[in-house]
Amino acid sequence: MAASLLALLLALPAAAELRLELRRPGGAETALGVSVSRVFRSGSVPCPGARVVLTLPSGLESEEKAEASGTARFDPRNLSYSLPPTGAATVRAKAECAGSSGKADFSLSGSELASYSREASSKLTDDGVRLAGSKRFAEARLRFFQALELDPASARARFNLALCAERLGLLRLAASEYVRYLSLHPEAQDRTSLGRKVARMARGLNPGLPLPKVAADLFETGRSEAAAGRYNQGLAAFSAAQVLAPWWPEPYRASGLLRESLAMRGKGAFAVHAEAALSDLEAFLEAAPGDTRASDIRARTERLRSIRSGLNAPQRIRIK
Repeated sequence: MAASLLALLLALPAAAELRLELRRPGGAETALGVSVSRVFRSGSVPCPGARVVLTLPSGLESEEKAEASGTARFDPRNLSYSLPPTGAATVRAKAECAGSSGKADFSLSGSELASYSREASSKLTDDGVRLAGSKRFAEARLRFFQALELDPASARARFNLALCAERLGLLRLAASEYVRYLSLHPEAQDRTSLGRKVARMARGLNPGLPLPKVAADLFETGRSEAAAGRYNQGLAAFSAAQVLAPWWPEPYRASGLLRESLAMRGKGAFAVHAEAALSDLEAFLEAAPGDTRASDIRARTERLRSIRSGLNAPQRIRIK
């Protein structure tokens, strides 16, 4: 069909004008389209094979060839980076087809194009969740990969990719994706349980997961802040290091010992610091059960539990 249309175009007068129209993504269509057609008094015909060039405000050009339908498709991700995140900008389009040419200006913004990618990513994630629900984990994993290509910041797609990888026994991929999920969603309610899961996975990996430099730097920052008496800043740095490297035992131990010290010295409510200390110290034991310091940490957790139990015990009222 494309060949017959091209033959028809070549037989038409060269004076015909080209009309360019913007086709925004919608439904299953994820690309930004520019349709090209030749206009005559009696009507118009599409221009398969038309060369279409988009010029962005930055001067960057993106070129695509029109398909049999006469529409050239552009990946919104490649365009959004060169457009302002808010507010509209003018994108200039020009096309050439069978000896004719045409131009048009379109109004677009980076946030609009980014929204198309997020919408398409969400639909792919929904497909992946349905496939995973049917235990078709390999197919679901592919959908989540595709979703993340469109929207790398999708915490939902990242978490489900990790879950599928875990079901498939791909523990290195699962651990890495759980870590990425936590970095996107550090306040997740399941942060503690996921951190411990990653720690268990990491123990079975050889070689182990690489330690991010930023996590090591945050750990050192936490130690410096705590030593200077800036305890809240130190705890915040340790917490951030835990998110970035949940398999690494050191931030848990440092945070747990600091919180234990604050609890025993009466710096704030005992229960708050004690509960957080127990959580951190138990996470340390999960990440490094065979560590030479593990016996000391176990003794500390038992002492904290004993004190907590005494505080929570019902008080007897003696009537004189």
